[in-house]
Parts: sequence; structure tokens; C-alpha cells
Amino acid sequence: MEAGLQERLVLAAQSYGLDLSAAQIDKFSRYLALLIAWNARINLTALRTAAEIVEGHFIDSLAASRLVRPTHRTLADVGSGAGFPGVVLAIAFPALGVTCIESIQKKVAFLQAVRREVIAITPVCARLETVSEQFDMAISRAAFAPQKWLETGGKLVAPAGRIVAMQTEPVIPASDGFQLVESFEYPSTGSGQSGAPLIKI
Repeated sequence: MEAGLQERLVLAAQSYGLDLSAAQIDKFSRYLALLIAWNARINLTALRTAAEIVEGHFIDSLAASRLVRPTHRTLADVGSGAGFPGVVLAIAFPALGVTCIESIQKKVAFLQAVRREVIAITPVCARLETVSEQFDMAISRAAFAPQKWLETGGKLVAPAGRIVAMQTEPVIPASDGFQLVESFEYPSTGSGQSGAPLIKI
């Protein structure tokens, strides 16, 4: 990763209260190189250049870091695609066990390569409806309509855990078994996003 992009990533992380170590920056660099190489062969993301990926995927995904709590030990990223935000959060929080759930096999193959070459995530090839495990935090980055995500993703959340929607649509309301904790907007490539964490009660 070029020095300018490294600096941009470090500053963005600092804005969310994270101080990236040299080892973490190296992991981001290896993740970036692997993604660009695979993206040349299979369509993992519409963003092609290193600058686009760092800005549009890495930094965008880091916005969710403000929702991770010290008590969180496990996280499910549903509809993970090429690993956003799951892999980014796994690098940012080395003690966090991240499971990336994705139904498209070629994307899971890429996530398996990330596991081998970058960081020890757990890729799972499955549809959300078939997953029975529970996690301290479940997150989806615009893979579902907000209300659909709450209805179907809620089962993945352990008691007192959090379900998080990274979305461009209006904040989802509280629903049975959940209470809205907070909502915030953050800058994203092309449009504003909002993160709406809901805590399970």
C-alpha cells in the first residue's frame, strides 16, 4: 500500500479512536493486494483501484468500529462479500472472533484465501436462514433491507448482543426483543451512511 494511502487509513482509524500498529497496517496492505489480484479474475467489488478500495471499503467499514465493545468476543458479518466490514474489523480488533457469512461460493473462496494469507477469520458458505450460531454482534453492510435484516438477522444475536445495520436507508425502528441504542451518520464514498445498532433484550 502506498504511503499516502497508509496515512489516509491511519488518520481515519484515529478518528474512530483506533491506533493501528505496523502489523495491522501490514495486514491491510496484504488484504488490499490480495483483493486487487482476485478482483482481476472474479468480480468481488466494483471498486478497482487501491485508492478506491481503501476509501470506499476499508475506511467505510472502519466506521463500524465505534460500535464494537470490549465485552464483544464474537462478530458475524452477514452478506460479507469480499469481507466488508468483517475482515476490516478483524484486523482492527485482533481479539475479536469474526465469522464472515456469504452464500456465493467464489466470494467464500476469496475469504478462505484471506484466512490463509492475512488474518484468521472464519468464512462460512451459507444463507442467513441456515445459520444457527449466536454472536455478541451481528452486522450487515447494505446486504439486506433494514427491516428484513432485523427480522432475519436477529436470531444470530446472543442475549444483550448487538445487531448493526450499515445502510443508506432511514434508521430502522426498535422491534420485538430489541431496543434502539444509537444511530449515527458518517461520510461514505458517494453518499452518507448510517449505522443503527440495536441491542437485544
